[in-house]
Amino acid sequence: MNKLKSVQPAEPEISLAYLKDIADGSQEFMVEMIDIFLHQTPAYLAELEKSIENKDWSTVAEIAHKVRPTFTFIGVDQLTENMASIEKKARSGGDLSTISKEFNGVKPLLTRVFEKLAEMRKELAQ
Repeated sequence: MNKLKSVQPAEPEISLAYLKDIADGSQEFMVEMIDIFLHQTPAYLAELEKSIENKDWSTVAEIAHKVRPTFTFIGVDQLTENMASIEKKARSGGDLSTISKEFNGVKPLLTRVFEKLAEMRKELAQ
């Protein structure tokens, strides 16, 4: 019998090494920074998605540029690279038709990053 497998987004690689380094070992500071990330980033991404839908490429580039370092901060290199790619395409006006597809392709990963980071935050807060 042929069973269909449910497709799950790949488990994101999150490294808090950079955050730990700048926090100088302070778990309280790390929790605070994760809280800020979990609060602000979804709003930025919602704005990015709306700007992509509206083909407002200057805003797309601006938001991708703003959010890109936050993924570096939590060590998710793939999303850092995706945001850099989206920013570059939006600024240059090249491959604009692929921006929506690229963003939609990383949405499941974004969801898992937020979930996993929330779990990591709970562990740090204990």
